[in-house]
Amino acid sequence: MFGQQGTGLPLLTNVMNYLPLIRKALCKKNSLHNAELFLSSRPSHSSPSELNIRFLKQKTKDKAIHPSELNLASKCSSISTKLNSHLAKKREHEKRLHSAQITSLVG
Repeated sequence: MFGQQGTGLPLLTNVMNYLPLIRKALCKKNSLHNAELFLSSRPSHSSPSELNIRFLKQKTKDKAIHPSELNLASKCSSISTKLNSHLAKKREHEKRLHSAQITSLVG
């Protein structure tokens, strides 16, 4: 407990540590600042007609991209089948080479 030792001052003083509170306040200010930066970097659209125009442009862009994506996907599948057949031939060659090395060691 609190005792006095001739000087009139308490030996143990109960002092609050303000560092965690300061740290919490700084973190809160930092997160609010980051949120404000994020919101200010986003474009604001006030009119619904502007949003509709942007949506229609995006929709036509997506429609134009879709056939090219399908074409690319079909090319990738033919490339992947060629790659798989090449890897299978390579594995067969490695197996034959391995069996030849084993027979040369045994014989």
